[in-house]
Amino acid sequence: MPEDLRRILWKEKGRNDKERKKQWHEWLRREEEREAAKRKREAEQRRARQIPVAKTPKTDAPERTTHDFPYLVSKDIPKNGCRKATIMRPPEITETKWGKRYRIALEFEDSDKRRWSMNDSTFWNLSDAYGADGSTWVGKVLQLKVMEFRIKGKVVAGIIGEPTK
Repeated sequence: MPEDLRRILWKEKGRNDKERKKQWHEWLRREEEREAAKRKREAEQRRARQIPVAKTPKTDAPERTTHDFPYLVSKDIPKNGCRKATIMRPPEITETKWGKRYRIALEFEDSDKRRWSMNDSTFWNLSDAYGADGSTWVGKVLQLKVMEFRIKGKVVAGIIGEPTK
């Protein structure tokens, strides 16, 4: 509650303590309802932004999955530079202890193939640039950079992907 309103409520003359407390608690209840409605609205907006990723069609021939490639790590990218990679297939959704992660297979210019669980920033950058359907991302080129992030008080190196123009 704003300090001015609190002062007015408690200093008003002609009201007893019961009325003031009742008014105070009513204001607090309304604030809690507003906050709950805001949280609900934000959750609905986040759910609405969840973009369905196209599933790859299954064929009889055994195809290499994203799991067959080694993971992309920050050491694979030059320290103060970037590395370009082409998206090989639509993202696979995997459930982790941190929530949904979108795993993609990348092929670098030197024919090196890696899998990468992209972070949310990269996911939203790609969906904004190339559209909501993950199958349209195949063949698109990403520019990968290493950045430092603070996670739980530790500074760690992470990879950010940006669509190329």
